[in-house]
Amino acid sequence: MATYDYEYCGKYYDRILWLLIPNIFGGIFTKIGENGSAALVIIGTLIQLASSVAYIYFLSKLSDENESYRTAWILMAIATVISTATGFIKTSSRTPGLSVILGLAGAALAVAELYYEFSAHSDVMAGPSGELSRRWLTLRKWYTAAYIVLAASLILVWGMPVFAGMLALIAGVATIVLHIMSLVSLYRSAEACKTYAAFLEHNGASVKTDL
Repeated sequence: MATYDYEYCGKYYDRILWLLIPNIFGGIFTKIGENGSAALVIIGTLIQLASSVAYIYFLSKLSDENESYRTAWILMAIATVISTATGFIKTSSRTPGLSVILGLAGAALAVAELYYEFSAHSDVMAGPSGELSRRWLTLRKWYTAAYIVLAASLILVWGMPVFAGMLALIAGVATIVLHIMSLVSLYRSAEACKTYAAFLEHNGASVKTDL
């Protein structure tokens, strides 16, 4: 049976929550910049890099609570290197093939990272809130679908550019919506963990308790 320090988890969920906001804006800047502004691509890439490094650190702090967080931060570290390289490569029109290959690798790593991170969130939330535990598993499925669509758009970019563009737009919009849903879920998870920790302490139970 797993044991969790809910007050500790709630604290780091709060910190991760605030990192998702600049990460979302960094992604928007990068996407807009792909239409012709190398400066916006670079700015967006740097914002995402800074927020991702902090995100990785906070996930590593949670790894003592659930082993899946350890796998998640390692995968995210690799994905961050790839996505940063992809962002800078996109400012050059001479290597479109490499950009696509790196984009596919980044999408695959993102799916794997989210699988482990959201699985850990779900495990932790099983005690404080069964609803939120299930919500994280649902978000995991939707994110996977969005990244599959994104990967399809990268594969089809040469043979069917118009269709690929439509898929990329759908994946982009879906990802933004899912980011917002993740923000809400993280906020609710942080609050639920704090409330549950206070409840356990008030009733004389250990905050780090068996589920």
